[in-house]
Amino acid sequence: MVSVSADTIEITLTDGGNCFNLNGVVQESAPGVLTASKEGHAALLNLLNLSGIGARQAETIAAGVADWVDSDTAPMPGGAEDGAYRDKGMLPPNTLVADAAELRTVNGMDAAAWTKVRPWVCALPIAAPVPVNINTLPPEQAIVLSAFAPSDLPPPMLRSILAKRPPGGYGSLVRFWEQPELAKAKGNAPLVAQTSVNSRFFRMTAE
Repeated sequence: MVSVSADTIEITLTDGGNCFNLNGVVQESAPGVLTASKEGHAALLNLLNLSGIGARQAETIAAGVADWVDSDTAPMPGGAEDGAYRDKGMLPPNTLVADAAELRTVNGMDAAAWTKVRPWVCALPIAAPVPVNINTLPPEQAIVLSAFAPSDLPPPMLRSILAKRPPGGYGSLVRFWEQPELAKAKGNAPLVAQTSVNSRFFRMTAE
């Protein structure tokens, strides 16, 4: 976190990529064409389950998010397209989510589930999962990375690892993944690809 103070303004920058990008449930298969991503859908389903949302409701929400964002109007198994929303006076936008709060409207979501998942999700302007910075990821946000491989990298284990992170952070991904506790997880290439020691997105607040 970086703060710049003056007589009349204070600006705070925080890492904006240490969250689960809802737009990662799709991929751009052709210019302007968004199709559901099998890997992104699976990761969102894991996140919902890890958040304490029941399996059946989690499956409905995860499929609903993919259908909410993808370009077509054909629902995926368990998903929902135009027909599920007409009675509510709306239609799926079939484009990238602009704000994570849109998730409240997705088929299967309710207030209780939204409260559980809200701390972990965001809407970044890219149709792909965004790697988290293991130098800035707070231990309490471990679920964001664990969602990509909860059996290889359970949240409690990752929280413990992040809690003992060197004061200056990890100089490289190699240093992070060489830790003995991660011997199994580091063989999971897609999981390793979800980590970085750099940040691409930032969140700014000003007063």
